[in-house]
Amino acid sequence: MAAKLSKFEAVDGSATLYTATKNSLRCTAIKLRTGGVCLYSRVFRFPCG
Repeated sequence: MAAKLSKFEAVDGSATLYTATKNSLRCTAIKLRTGGVCLYSRVFRFPCG
């Protein structure tokens, strides 16, 4: 069975950065002023909005 992405957890000291992991991969979510989120991964580029 493939590993699941962990839940997003807040980065210590930041109210706008969150991370989730799957094996050795990490995805970062950035909370935008508009209330939306931008997902960032070094492996895959997600659209922001």
